[in-house]
Amino acid sequence: MSFLYQVDKPMRVNDYHEKIVDSADTEAAFLGVLPNGPVPKELKDTWPVSRAPVIAKPEALDGADKTTGWGNTVPLTLEGVCEIMASTGWAVARVSSKLRAAWEKMMQSAAFQRAEDAKAFALSIQRMLLSNQECRVASGGTAGRTRCVFSWLSPNAHAVDGITEVPAELRPAAAQYYSGAFDDFTEASFKAQLMAAYDKRRSPVTLTGYVGIQLKAKMSLWNELVPVTASLESARSIAKKADALELMVDVFKYDMGTVRTLVQNDLMCDMDQSDMPHTYQTPRSGAFLDLAMWNLAWLERIEHMDGIDQGGGPRGHHFATGRLNCLNPAWQCAVVPASPAA
Repeated sequence: MSFLYQVDKPMRVNDYHEKIVDSADTEAAFLGVLPNGPVPKELKDTWPVSRAPVIAKPEALDGADKTTGWGNTVPLTLEGVCEIMASTGWAVARVSSKLRAAWEKMMQSAAFQRAEDAKAFALSIQRMLLSNQECRVASGGTAGRTRCVFSWLSPNAHAVDGITEVPAELRPAAAQYYSGAFDDFTEASFKAQLMAAYDKRRSPVTLTGYVGIQLKAKMSLWNELVPVTASLESARSIAKKADALELMVDVFKYDMGTVRTLVQNDLMCDMDQSDMPHTYQTPRSGAFLDLAMWNLAWLERIEHMDGIDQGGGPRGHHFATGRLNCLNPAWQCAVVPASPAA
């Protein structure tokens, strides 16, 4: 019999960053699923996107030399900005740091506060990434900002000082971004979005929908309810159980593509407030993403920095620098319903 020692275990998680993201459990599901992008070379960076092939009539004459019509292919480009991020930080008075309260379980006060600051930092980053924050180039006392999910999904050109506009070929069509009243968003509205996404990709799409709970509940009812019209052509029939009412749908399959939905509670939060509170859109919005088109490029992965203790007690904070990259937003969709008039 031989013991399994720590040094013998393969694939050990020894990255502080990964441990922090994992510690947030399923609450940081979006942050945890994003792959790592290439390490940025500058705070403002550019990456290429292949153009769609140029289609031309291929007929030619036998024996005729090629003398005209030469072309070339140059990739399109997208630009993004890294954001320097810091946590709220933690501090524990000197004597208090030596004592442990019952709710601190097996950790000392300082260790508990550090762990909680790390978890809050990961969730704060996720909440920011799932907002409509636009990118901004750092200048003087103005901090740089990364472009976040709902801004990437905008059909607009992104007029940002110092940043090249997103080419029209790479932007979602207006039909892919629903901004009408929440009550008016129907299955027909969703299918119209997917049809527009199909047209952009020229093939069926496979998307993961991060949706607020009210939008998720509305979409689940599409399995049972059909719109009432003057001449109802048909109605769906669903299997029913005698002892259960099941009205939850997670996967939507149409000719235009397949969408798998997950409830996400931190969409479209208010980035103008320091605590990024939920908004009217938070439970009613949805981002329908091709996850293969997204990554997080970390210049500095999440790390902890101890503060200077001059006798008052231990303290510290977490920091990171990174950028959310969308390799091509063209065939992805968003639902951001308009807030009702006051």
